[in-house]
Amino acid sequence: LKLRLTTNIDAKCGRARVNMGFFSSRFIRRFVSSARVFRMFSASRIRDGYFRLNDKYPITTAISTSAALWITGDTIAQKIEMRAGNQPFDAVRLFGTTFEGSVVNGGLGCIWYKFLDNVVCHRLMLSSGSVKFVLTKVGLECFIWHPFSLLTFWVVVGGIEGHSFKQIKEELKRYMDILTRLIQVSLLLNINTLFLMVATIL
Repeated sequence: LKLRLTTNIDAKCGRARVNMGFFSSRFIRRFVSSARVFRMFSASRIRDGYFRLNDKYPITTAISTSAALWITGDTIAQKIEMRAGNQPFDAVRLFGTTFEGSVVNGGLGCIWYKFLDNVVCHRLMLSSGSVKFVLTKVGLECFIWHPFSLLTFWVVVGGIEGHSFKQIKEELKRYMDILTRLIQVSLLLNINTLFLMVATIL
């Protein structure tokens, strides 16, 4: 009886190994080696599809992309904070930062850059790539959009988290140094970009 059971088990295991070998050697190899799979998930197809969506639905694509990036970034940040200080995950904060990032930086940002291109190219009639063109865009970016986007972050996120206007005002005063430094860093980055673009043009 023991010999018979052992023989049956070995036979079943052998058939299972044969079946798995057949499955792996034929089905999986053909599936992986198929050119359609690689074409379906290739980076170029994803990139071209994203560009088509961006051309057809620019605002929706900007909002969706920004929302995905903000969700990922704030989730990673909160996970790091949870490990460092044992803080619970704040879903309200995640919603606030995602809403501000997607609507303000994504949606309004898309509208702003289209408006900026219209002003610089069509109203001021500056040729693309010229020094005046670059200086004008960088200047408007630094002195209009960046302060607006930084201030709306604290107002929108604070409002969603239930902070009063007085609390938001105190937070803005408390973080004014940080905002000033961020603006200074942004100016330096834009100036460096400006020099690189001018050097490329010249």
